[in-house]
Amino acid sequence: MMKCKYAKPHTWILLCCLCYLVQISWSQSRDCEVVVMEGMELNCLLGTSPDSIVGFKFENNIWTQIPIQIDERRLVDIAIAYGPYDCLVNSTLDTPWQEYFYCDTATFTGADTTDLLFDLDDELSFMTIDVGTIDSLDSCPMGVREQIKCRVAVTDPLENDSLIGYIYLFEQDGSLQQDAGIDYVDYDYDDFGGDYKNNYNVCIPGQPMSNPNPELSTVNTDQYSMRYTGRWINDRLKIKADTATNENILDTHQYFMNPSANALCTRSETGFSWKNGAIIANIDGPIRGIRSTMGAQSAPFMHLEIVYTRCRTENRFSYRIHPSIGYYEVRDLTNNATGMYYYSNQDTSGVVVDGIDDDMLNLDEPNEWALTVGAPGAIADVYRYQTNMQLGTRTQFDNGQAEAYVGAYHSDQGDDEPRTCTGDKKSYGSNGFYLLTELCTDRRDTDTTCQNIPRYFEQQRYSYYLPPHTTITEAVRYAEFVDFPLNATSESLACIVPTCNDGIKNGDEIGIDCGGSFCGDCTQFCVDTTLTDALISGFFEFQNFQSITTDMQVDSLVEVNLAAADYVLLQAGFHAKKGSNLSARITDCIVSLEEENRVEEREEIIAHFDFDIYPNPAHTELTISTQNADNEIFELIFYTINGQLVKREQLSTQVDNLTLDIADLKDGIYYLQLKGQDTIQTKRLIIQH
Repeated sequence: MMKCKYAKPHTWILLCCLCYLVQISWSQSRDCEVVVMEGMELNCLLGTSPDSIVGFKFENNIWTQIPIQIDERRLVDIAIAYGPYDCLVNSTLDTPWQEYFYCDTATFTGADTTDLLFDLDDELSFMTIDVGTIDSLDSCPMGVREQIKCRVAVTDPLENDSLIGYIYLFEQDGSLQQDAGIDYVDYDYDDFGGDYKNNYNVCIPGQPMSNPNPELSTVNTDQYSMRYTGRWINDRLKIKADTATNENILDTHQYFMNPSANALCTRSETGFSWKNGAIIANIDGPIRGIRSTMGAQSAPFMHLEIVYTRCRTENRFSYRIHPSIGYYEVRDLTNNATGMYYYSNQDTSGVVVDGIDDDMLNLDEPNEWALTVGAPGAIADVYRYQTNMQLGTRTQFDNGQAEAYVGAYHSDQGDDEPRTCTGDKKSYGSNGFYLLTELCTDRRDTDTTCQNIPRYFEQQRYSYYLPPHTTITEAVRYAEFVDFPLNATSESLACIVPTCNDGIKNGDEIGIDCGGSFCGDCTQFCVDTTLTDALISGFFEFQNFQSITTDMQVDSLVEVNLAAADYVLLQAGFHAKKGSNLSARITDCIVSLEEENRVEEREEIIAHFDFDIYPNPAHTELTISTQNADNEIFELIFYTINGQLVKREQLSTQVDNLTLDIADLKDGIYYLQLKGQDTIQTKRLIIQH
């Protein structure tokens, strides 16, 4: 049975009591979180070219492009990362075994050749800080095609699924960049001379005395930086958050098979890097960097995948090996960490990092979370794992009553560290996770015990890089962020774009040439519906339309010249304020002679009185204020943006301020038309409940 480890009830009770004692009013933000959605959650994008997808947010009636990232994945045989090289040790059986891998054309994993389009297993990611509000105008930004408009709502399960905001996804027309000119993560990986497939030593005979694949790969965000010098070797970490000192506090992020003094040093992250192995994928995107590697000594399918985001790393470790003794996953610090404090859910009192061993820590169970904090910054670690092994206590495991045992690791012995295999051969605040088991987890190994019930063990360490003032309570909250990721749901919408018969509506700015669609024999100009509520002063000449029908509003002292190929028709609802100057003419755009001089004009309308509406946007009630009005009965009509009549009221101007209940109308854009005895006026209204 799969076992997923979470905090025990009494642990959370203790921590909640701590929260109460310090009277915390939680204000920790999820702005640094990344939202990741699979293709199966984005039906509105399926079948679209991954490179053509772009993201926008809508805020203050303005569209702003935001960076997004598409990472393609493919389900392939687990050995694909080794390409043509045959050095899989004893893992040579033909047992079916497929895994999802990120695609990388520079490695043997290759591109997603099974489906070049955005498909069910691909991933789309974006930053929570980039979400905006709902598109109250039902519009679309410039540079996108109207066929696809996908709205994504982001909610927080830790706050009763409260709404955080929206982003919008479109298919671009080729004029936009997917990263929007923003890069939250810079993963500068070593590309081995630009030819990994020929220059990387995948199969290494014997025991090398030095690193056969030396590399220098770096990760940089505004919150942290780190370095890699081998496939498994991370030997630098600097925290830059807030007032952190930005000094290296990492000796090595260690993976080893036995912590005793007599352990072979080859069974460590150094030995893992210096023997057979391959790079699955190196991905540098604006939202995430991804480093995926495989191979550790006699375990060719041991897999380490690391995902870097602006404030967090996620180490995903897949333990796949012949019958062995388990493993340790440990972050060992340098003496620069001296004076920092180490806390965990099992030891909330904390111990100082000083190179003097602490023998009173509780290590019998894996930590749910741990916090290392001091002047150099803070690291909040969250540990999780999944397995189908039968777990038990250490005593049960030693007595053969359990298949495996998991626990927490900690060592702070300084120069007295007995396990002197890697790094500076000292231990300062070393902490992590370990597994003891003799079960086989490589289903292709030729050992007969590997062919019974396939076993697996997957472990994750989520690490947040934070300011020096980070508290235990905040560390607990980050663990909740891991267990309760943000929810994101999508829905397909439509862009509202003008056609030949749509005309030009109130709020439109005319004359932006998109050069896209055609109406009859004349080019259709694009209309940007996001800029103005009324035409401002100026000369507007609308050419190359087959026809123009309009119910727009023309402000006072505005000169407007309407030009069309066929005719100009000013519909009911058109409103020109007193003092405006309106004219119309016909242009030549393949029209018959008998139509050439036909112009239908409507006499300019001068309002007997004007009216205002507020608030706008409105919620459940709307106030109508009239000015310079005689005692007149008039009709108020609500139209949708598509021209559908949805509500009408008969009102009197004897009352200066009229309040109208609009709770029955749905959210959206409406045209509010006031009709009097010889007056028609139109206002644009947004309703947001």
